[in-house]
Amino acid sequence: MSGEPGPGDPRPAAPLARRFLLGGAYLGAGNWLSYAINFALMLGIMRFLGPAEFGLYAFVFAFNEFLNIVGAFSLGVVLIQAREAEQELFDTALVLLLGLGLVGLVAGIPVALVLGHVRSPEAAWILIALCVVRIFRLLSQVPDAKLERDLRYGPITVISLVTGNVPNAMALGLAWAGLGAWSLVARDLLTVVAQLGLSLAWSGYRFRFAVGREAARTIMAVARQLFAAMGIGLVTERVDRVALGLFFGDVTTGLYQNARFLAETGLLVMRPVSRLSLNLFAKLQADAARLSRSFELVSYVMARALVAGAVALFVFPRDVIGLLVGDEWLDAAPMLRWFSLFAVTQALCEVPRSLFMGSGRTRLLKPSKFLTPHF
Repeated sequence: MSGEPGPGDPRPAAPLARRFLLGGAYLGAGNWLSYAINFALMLGIMRFLGPAEFGLYAFVFAFNEFLNIVGAFSLGVVLIQAREAEQELFDTALVLLLGLGLVGLVAGIPVALVLGHVRSPEAAWILIALCVVRIFRLLSQVPDAKLERDLRYGPITVISLVTGNVPNAMALGLAWAGLGAWSLVARDLLTVVAQLGLSLAWSGYRFRFAVGREAARTIMAVARQLFAAMGIGLVTERVDRVALGLFFGDVTTGLYQNARFLAETGLLVMRPVSRLSLNLFAKLQADAARLSRSFELVSYVMARALVAGAVALFVFPRDVIGLLVGDEWLDAAPMLRWFSLFAVTQALCEVPRSLFMGSGRTRLLKPSKFLTPHF
């Protein structure tokens, strides 16, 4: 049966609360340290690359995000929502994710050909490389979900520290050596390979060919609900950079991307809270009172922490940009001012979205052995 108490269960709620708080301490401290190092490394990369090279990567990455629509099925979230960690469920999800990754790669080839014609061969090859990166990223969802389900935030924190900083340190060296936009592509590849390898090692998950049709139907039934909720967001998230790159070139796209990166720093800082809240809401989905109270507390923390940072960026955009990335990027200051308001609004939407996904509100299907408790 399920390891967590239900609404009528006499067992105390304290163990879950302690595990959540301990997980929050691990994940929060590790991620905040990682973000601080990663932020400093990214500032160095921006200084070496400049707006044009950084803009080329941002432009191609935006095209890749359209192809990343295959990731909107969010099978990792489905595995976290599931009541029981069945081997068949995980193995089936892995096969489905591999299929989605290959679909994205095949779809990316004609897009890359067109991109190579209208922009440059370099842009085409970068897109193909990012399509390969996506396959590894999708596969890592399975062992990542197992670690999340088991509340193993010690390994999760170490993985976050390694994948969040070592690849960026390598990219900084490559950017200094003159590799341009390819330094960021190499970073992305190292990140996903390390994520997959370390997650497999620590989660203990092994593929055992336990693939089943019922598991596939269950996964895709929930995944289609998530696709409807997240697909539009994935597409609209990058359409701005595609338009800027096509009509105004790489420099403008780079300035725009820089402004968004700086403005969304607060969202990255609070991501451990969002990540933990998804798992917490999934654990409490059958207990309405505790679920409501948890949502209120997480929302309170997010709101108070983000507003102060947004005010500083809105009032002093040129000072922030000049101090962090140099005068070469000062033309991004007007964008940063307004992105600060957008970013804080986006961050506050993370908690309702975590509640929506974690509490199973997308599950509009008949009960299944994978989604109901075993007694």
